[in-house]
Parts: sequence; C-alpha cells; structure tokens
Amino acid sequence: MIELNIEKLAFGGRGIGYDNGKAVFVPYTMPGDRVACKVVREKKRYCEAEPVELLQPAPQRQQPRCSVFADCGGCQWQHLPYPLQLEWKEQLFRDALVRQHDLDEGLFDPIVSSPNEWHYRCRAQIKCRKVGDRFVAGFYRAGSHYVVDIDHCPLLALEINSVFTRIKSHLANFDRVERISQIDLSVDDSGQVCAIIHYLETPLEPLWKWMQPLVEELNLALFVQQGSKQSLTALTSGPEPFIRPLRGDDMRLHYPPGGFVQVNLEQNRNLVDDVCREVSPDSRILDLFCGIGNFSLPLARTARRVVGIEDYALAIDAAIENGQRNGLDNSSFVATAAERGLQEQWQNEDFEVVLLDPPRTGACEVARQLVDLRPARIIYISCDPMTLARDLKPLLNGGYRPLKFRAYDMFPQTGHIESLTLLERIY
Repeated sequence: MIELNIEKLAFGGRGIGYDNGKAVFVPYTMPGDRVACKVVREKKRYCEAEPVELLQPAPQRQQPRCSVFADCGGCQWQHLPYPLQLEWKEQLFRDALVRQHDLDEGLFDPIVSSPNEWHYRCRAQIKCRKVGDRFVAGFYRAGSHYVVDIDHCPLLALEINSVFTRIKSHLANFDRVERISQIDLSVDDSGQVCAIIHYLETPLEPLWKWMQPLVEELNLALFVQQGSKQSLTALTSGPEPFIRPLRGDDMRLHYPPGGFVQVNLEQNRNLVDDVCREVSPDSRILDLFCGIGNFSLPLARTARRVVGIEDYALAIDAAIENGQRNGLDNSSFVATAAERGLQEQWQNEDFEVVLLDPPRTGACEVARQLVDLRPARIIYISCDPMTLARDLKPLLNGGYRPLKFRAYDMFPQTGHIESLTLLERIY
C-alpha cells in the first residue's frame, strides 16, 4: 500500500501521482486528492494502482451522480465538476499534439462544451447475464467482462432509461432469459426508441410472445440479432430511425437499426455545422469513413460534388438513400475500404478537400497516401488524440500546415475527446 498526492490527469482519465519519482496512474482520482492505493501492475517507468481509500479529497471534488460510479466502467470523471472536465480535456488534447509536434499553441481553439452534460447518449449496448436466479443487465466493469448491474444510467437519454427499466423488469421472468447476451437501445431525433435483443436461440416465437405486450404498450421498435448485424430480424414494422445533422434545418439522415451515429446528437450538430463552415462553396470533396452521410450530405448542400467512402455496405446503402431523399444528386457513395477508395476515386477526378473521420485506431495509411495525392485541404475528425498525433506526422512532414485544432466534448463524464483538425497544403 502506498499513499499519493494526485497532481494531474492523464489521457484516458486516470489521476497521476508520484512515488519516489515514479509515475503512478490511479483511476477515479483528481488533482488535489490524497489517496491510499494498491499497486496492481508495475512497469519500468510507471505503475498502475487501484484506489483503496480517499484520505483527503480535492477541494473541487463533487459527489458522483451514479451509485455504481468507480465500479461500472462507463465513466471516469463524474467526480469532477463539468467546467474542470473541460479544462482538462482542452489541456490533454493540446499536450498530446504539442508533445509530438512543434505547434503554435495559438492554433488551438477553445473546447466546445456539450449542450448537455447528462442524459446525452442516444444509444447504448447493455450487457446481459443470468446470475443464479437474477437477470443482470448493465455495463462491463473497467478491464473485465464482469457485468455491473444497473437500473438506469445518468448518461443515457431519458427515453432510453425509461424503456430500459421496463424491458429489464419484463425480461427477468422470461424462461429463456439466459439466452439473451445483450440489448442495444437507441433513440432517434423523433424520440422513437429502438431495441435490438441479441438472442442465442431459435425459434423466435417465445421471445416475441413474451415481448409483444410491452412492445405495444411502449410503442417500441423491436429487432432480434442472432449473430452478425446482417442477421437482424424485425419483429415490428415502422419508419426507419433518423437524425437531423444540421441545427435549424430539417435535413434527415435515416440509418439502419444498430447503425452507427454519434452518441451525442446535439454536439454532433455543432461539429457538422463547423465542418460545413470550413469548406468553400463549390468544392469537390472526398469523405472517407463517411457512414450514413453525416458530413457528406450537409456538405453536398453547397459543394460542387461529394463522394463518400465507407466499408460497411449497409451504411452506404443508407447514405445513397439519404442523398436521394434529400434531393442531393451531386453526392455519390462507394462501399470499399478507405485506402482503396481513396486511390480509385483519385484516378477519376481530383478533390480540393478530403475529410476523414476514422475509428479510434486512426488512419495512418490514408495519411501517407494523402501526402502523395496532395489535396488543397484536409479535415481530420478524430476521437483519439494519440492516433491523431501519430497520423499528423507524415502530413506535417509532407507539405501540410495546420490552420486550427478544436476539441469537442462529445462524451461528458468520461476522459474521451473528439476533435477537428484543419490542414492546408503549402508545397
């Protein structure tokens, strides 16, 4: 057991203290805390520890809203007041990039705070287990597959919480509940809640018979998944869910049940609005990792042409339909990997702007290709500052300079950071 004064926060959300000069990472702590902790992993240059006792709380520490905070792995920062969360995210984002690159700190805009710090998540994957006679449903404990049982979550949209409470209670007495491994819940911009039950059994009739009264009572869109996303079976009929990507605009982007949309719809509108402002009218734009057209189709309102690339075929089908629904005949979409699509599309035409919104793993190969293809502008949307810093290296060494960096708090109460980086070619 060691005692530490927590001095700062690390990327990902853990606190850092020092024991005989060696950094010790401790989750669920904050600068100003004094904690007793147990070292659980020792490396040559640092240690990882678990908090055992809070000896002296930081003056700014607040009471977490959630009763299972620090047990459930969904949040890291409920004990930090929201303005302090924003300060640390802004600093951690800036430090991650400045540490690896010689950047002028004046390039960093102030962080964009989330319109809602609670109840902002429009989707969740609820893990399910039968433990003895109990039906347990919730989220994984950090670093494990132990399911922490919950009845509600202060991050989930109120509509999702309401439906989750009813579904969990209703399924608890279902005689095949042990065959349910996960429930995906989402709510769209109309308030319609969709549930996807991962059910490891056939036939589906017993599950449907059990769920039908609740589905009718809650006006719930219900699907069953028995393997991959392609195995979805609709147990109800109704309109496809949709989001409105632009503030003050009735553009609707429909997406397949279980399809990817940003978890924070209000903050997504801020991000899409900002991206549209960074692109000159009449540009030709290539949108990599385009999904259902979250950026492509708003950009197509003023662009000469937009081509979207995405390797998930169902998302591309949705993007094509969304373009048609919104009357945007200057948009087209191709289902292929970003690296391949980039090369193929460039053989057909040049693009002034390339936008990329890769997964957390980043897009290092795409970055290297862009140096050779030399678009005038690059807009990089990132959900991981560390992979962004890595991917910037070939671009900054290959003729591009940054015009701005802007962090967005897409995920309040967590250590995760979304960002927009704007680059222009100088040679």
